[in-house]
Amino acid sequence: MIDILSHNLEILSGETESSAGFIIRLSRSGFETLAAFNSENIDIIPIGNDLRRLHLSNLLNIEKISESDSYLYLSLEKDIKSLFIENIIDSEEQESIYLLLFSHFKENYSKEKLATIRKYIKEVNKQISKSFIADYTVKDQAGDDKVYKIIQGEWFARHHSFIISALLSSFNDLLFILDENGYIIAVSRIGAVSLDFNELEMRGRHLLEFVKTEEKPLLMDAMRKTITTEDSIDMEVNLIGKYENEIPFHITGSLIKDKDKIIGIIGSGRNLKELKKLSTRNTELANRLTEALRLIEIENSRSDIYKDILADLNRLRNDFVSNLSHEFRTPLASIIGFAETLLSERDMPDEMRREFDEIILQEGKKLAKLINDILELSRYEQGKIDLSKTDFDLSELLKTIVEEITPVVENKGLILTCNLPETQADIVADKEKIRLVIYGILNNSIKYTPPQGRISCMIKDFREEIEIIITDTGTGISDKEFPYIFHKFYHSSKGSKQFDENDMDLVFIKQIIDLHRGIIKVQSEPGKGTSVMIKLPKKLKYK
Repeated sequence: MIDILSHNLEILSGETESSAGFIIRLSRSGFETLAAFNSENIDIIPIGNDLRRLHLSNLLNIEKISESDSYLYLSLEKDIKSLFIENIIDSEEQESIYLLLFSHFKENYSKEKLATIRKYIKEVNKQISKSFIADYTVKDQAGDDKVYKIIQGEWFARHHSFIISALLSSFNDLLFILDENGYIIAVSRIGAVSLDFNELEMRGRHLLEFVKTEEKPLLMDAMRKTITTEDSIDMEVNLIGKYENEIPFHITGSLIKDKDKIIGIIGSGRNLKELKKLSTRNTELANRLTEALRLIEIENSRSDIYKDILADLNRLRNDFVSNLSHEFRTPLASIIGFAETLLSERDMPDEMRREFDEIILQEGKKLAKLINDILELSRYEQGKIDLSKTDFDLSELLKTIVEEITPVVENKGLILTCNLPETQADIVADKEKIRLVIYGILNNSIKYTPPQGRISCMIKDFREEIEIIITDTGTGISDKEFPYIFHKFYHSSKGSKQFDENDMDLVFIKQIIDLHRGIIKVQSEPGKGTSVMIKLPKKLKYK
């Protein structure tokens, strides 16, 4: 029957001067070509889809088809100037069969030619009704696999256009069909849209036109290998979109063969752009999970750390009480001893009495200073010291301090250098307390640096903080005493020159830096010198 329809369609096309003709069935499930003449000149799939859409919407007429993108494309690319379409027969469930004719001549389908067409439609109407509209059933062939396979093959043969159309319309990524030379015959709608094209813009162009220049040789080699070995194409390649944007795709493809002849390639491409975003996101989440697990592990071990801290605090408390008792006992012993001597020796010479009085006064002052230091340190630790914050140039403050101590430096034969930033090192802090910090560190450097030694100081201005570094070539701090330089009233070994047991300057310095939310670090090597680094925020955010 198909051969008869095709033969009659060829005769009709010749009599009506049509360049191509089709008989197609439209239904809810799609469309299929029942007969065709010169079908190789017309790509029926786009216009067939438009016909089906309009048919289901009850809007199918020659005006609507003439305005469709698919017909406009044919008009430009295939020089189609006239179109004829008419319903041959209807059946149930919105299924109909249409005659479709195309011509290169404008206003080709005159009244005379329309009469010929109507006569043809009347002749084939009965044949079409019997052969194609009736339900397709097979009787008395249950269990006959051979017959069923023949029927199945016929079904695929009759519906291949619909199958391809449905795949191209519904495929959720890039699907393409190439001819034997690599030119695109068909492409899925979503695949074209992912590259910012429509299907018609991609058809007829070579696949390599959409491939990144550097990767074209790789794809060509893969296609040659597929033709030679008949293995599938399987590779990643960057395709170029309409606006020169690169999109990574994972391409797979296989040969289409007619007997032993290669007639094309069918392939699919998975857009890896979103997949790579998800992969990056998964990696980020995995890293966060690892970090969270590490924090949980730290929290789990924190209880053991607290136990160690409590033990250290208990030990430090005992050491503090012991050292404090020693510090008080020494000046008190001197005061009591000399006072008892003065009371018992009534006939003591005036000169010796004045000497004893001076010793008692000195030891009393030392004891008073010790008590004042304890009270001051306690106020620092309890946060009861108010900071008088002002905006000032730290470089100018350092210059002033250096001018004050220069005579002492020169008398001892030391070399003092300063490296300051070219611009102002402005900071919001308690200027007087910062002065005490810098002065105290420089005083220690002068005190413990031998003649001909060097002392250097510098200021580094960063975006959020300012760094002060003071370095000397003095005697340094011993390894034994270094861990305790910020501990209150640590009692150093007798005769040590690196650490003065009555000097609490470093303790106060650290407390001042802590109040300013800063950081102080000390590095020292015995016999080589000491470096002190202080970092202070430019603006104090907390009291």
